[in-house]
Amino acid sequence: WLPGKLKAGDRIGYDPWLMTAAEVRRLEEVCKAAGAELVPVDANPVDRLWQDRPAPPMGQVSLHPVEYAGATAPDKIAAMRGALADAKADATVIGQADSIAWLFNVRGSDIAHNPVPLSFAIVRAEGPPELFIDGRKLSNSVRPALADIADVREPAALAASLAALGAARARVLIDSRSVAAAIAS
Repeated sequence: WLPGKLKAGDRIGYDPWLMTAAEVRRLEEVCKAAGAELVPVDANPVDRLWQDRPAPPMGQVSLHPVEYAGATAPDKIAAMRGALADAKADATVIGQADSIAWLFNVRGSDIAHNPVPLSFAIVRAEGPPELFIDGRKLSNSVRPALADIADVREPAALAASLAALGAARARVLIDSRSVAAAIAS
């Protein structure tokens, strides 16, 4: 549809938090072929107009028992570190809620009919992983269990951690089909 609508000089805005890195690359190619430009917007215009926007979901997080998870979260994190070492990478950024739920052996209820909490994670080759999740979702029993295996941070801290990876010129693995373009950049 887009190639038939674009004209040279057109500028198409997009929200980099709502599109994956792979989607952006594909659309950039389409725009370039037409002489147009794909431009990230700082603030989603729909968000600015949405007056009665519901509050973000605050489903409580629970620990998923190891007998159902297949392995402990520390074992899964160690395996991920092994994969990072094999790839000669410094870190990976995870943006898919189901992958984070699997890695940390947690479950949530932020998305209807999906037992996952909305969150982000950074796993480094060394040091504790970072889990970016709204602390209001964590009970007094879940918080210390997660703090034993990860640095638990509020989602607002993600930008600074990503910037630190960039400043360190870290080699970071992402799944471009699932990670937001904002994270990739």
